[in-house]
Amino acid sequence: MGQPTYSYSAEAIIAGITAIRNAHNKIDTALDQLESYSNGQLATWDGDARAMYTQYKLDWDGHVDKMKSIMTTNAIPSLERILDNYDLTERFNSRTWQDG
Repeated sequence: MGQPTYSYSAEAIIAGITAIRNAHNKIDTALDQLESYSNGQLATWDGDARAMYTQYKLDWDGHVDKMKSIMTTNAIPSLERILDNYDLTERFNSRTWQDG
């Protein structure tokens, strides 16, 4: 029985990185729009309602920041390392066959 084979697509990995960056930007845009709308509504709120909103908004912002950080400091660099490692392995294997 022959050796199993595999293939990878650098384009697919790059597309994944681009999709994550685009999602990050869409999240920022949507949150900016939501905050703009909310700020307009806040003008009519008073007392406890405004205080609760402020508290929940701080919590929300923390979770959003964590999610975006995972995207930019974990997911994208991981995919870039995977791509680099695949490319390095392919070059090494090509040289092995050429020098063979």
